[in-house]
Amino acid sequence: MEQLKLALGPYELFAATIGGTPLLLGCLLLYSPLASLQELVPLIQAYANAAIALVVLLLSYILGTTFSGLTWRYFLKLCALFRQDYRYFGKLLIERRHTQTGVHPSDRPFEDRLVALLLQEIGPTRKPSLLDAQLMVYLRSHNPACLITAESYQATHIMYRNLSFGLVWMAIIWLINLFRVPALTLEQFLVPIAVLGLAYATFTRAVTFKRWHSREILLGFYFTAYGPPDSDASLAKVDR
Repeated sequence: MEQLKLALGPYELFAATIGGTPLLLGCLLLYSPLASLQELVPLIQAYANAAIALVVLLLSYILGTTFSGLTWRYFLKLCALFRQDYRYFGKLLIERRHTQTGVHPSDRPFEDRLVALLLQEIGPTRKPSLLDAQLMVYLRSHNPACLITAESYQATHIMYRNLSFGLVWMAIIWLINLFRVPALTLEQFLVPIAVLGLAYATFTRAVTFKRWHSREILLGFYFTAYGPPDSDASLAKVDR
């Protein structure tokens, strides 16, 4: 049971299913274009039975997991476009590999002490993604409780990331359908704008939860390995 709790699978199951829902809805809109949002209600009612609901959930999960790699690249592109850094310390831990010399550990900034501890336990890492993977392995062995929290943040990040991508997909399909409906109204032009705004909002939430995930594994590693930052044991190990 504990191994089940530690796996990302249970969290990822819900994240992928919820995140894949707008992807599936976009496919339905491509198959059956709507002239207005009011027509969405009978479309949903048409699939409102237990058997079809299970199929919809399964398809949502399949779409959410299948496009997970694509949504990650989409997430990185948006981070670069809107200058959002999803790492807790940004590039600081990669750039500050060399800690100050000749300075007592208690006088060093916390970031420098953390870098020194990472170099001791993990070794030099050039890519933040590799650092995250190494820290996850460390926490899996030494602090499973911290890992549970970190993976819940990661799963929530995946959900919001997939939702953002799916909403953009829905907006694109809605714009394509403008040429397939009999009459154009103001609503037809306002809906994709509102959906894109919602996609940006879910993207910002994805960034937030990714930062929380990064913070959890970094600080979890620090306090697991060396205790509170001001403890004598922690300072002695940093000063090695």
